[in-house]
Amino acid sequence: MAFEGDNMMGVKKKNRAAVLRLLHTNRNISRKHLAEEMHLTAAAITKIVAEMMNEGILMEGNAVVTGSSGRREILLEINKNYAVALGVHINLRKLIVSAVNLEGEEIFAETTDIVLAAPAEETVKVVAEMIDRLIYANSIDKSRIIGIGVAIRGHLSPNQRVSSDSYGALAEKNFPICDRLEELTEIPVIMENNVRALHAAQMFLSREVT
Repeated sequence: MAFEGDNMMGVKKKNRAAVLRLLHTNRNISRKHLAEEMHLTAAAITKIVAEMMNEGILMEGNAVVTGSSGRREILLEINKNYAVALGVHINLRKLIVSAVNLEGEEIFAETTDIVLAAPAEETVKVVAEMIDRLIYANSIDKSRIIGIGVAIRGHLSPNQRVSSDSYGALAEKNFPICDRLEELTEIPVIMENNVRALHAAQMFLSREVT
């Protein structure tokens, strides 16, 4: 059964996500144009933006003159340093751990060699060690890390938390990478096939809208 509070939280989450998508695509945008694009009232947008600014997710940028009246509108932008996202790429003989800010700008990236058909448990432990060492070396507050995205070759389970078959990257099939990495790092983990992950990254960085 869906409750009104649950529905309201869902709407709030979707509205905040829409704000972030529009700001990412346009780099900056005014409250007025956000309201127009999202078909919301100015009051609704003001409330959403105020909450996100108070949390540090958004920030005000330059003021621009719009229209024949010469009215000045303050542009909003994403605070790119609000959070950090970690990435892990597990491939044949290679392991990459990286971090980016909310604009996709690289903070660090390190590659290490692994054996062909590497033991899964050992590999995940290496990933966890690399993450701990690199976030410490780069003075990253762990509370700012929003999650770890794992890209791996091969097939995943339907819930995308288990590597069903990595075609030689890992020795074992049906290994619960997300669960084990979350246990070792205490950071939320999601996983995707490496080809699909590369496509998603390309779309994000090119700022294309689908």
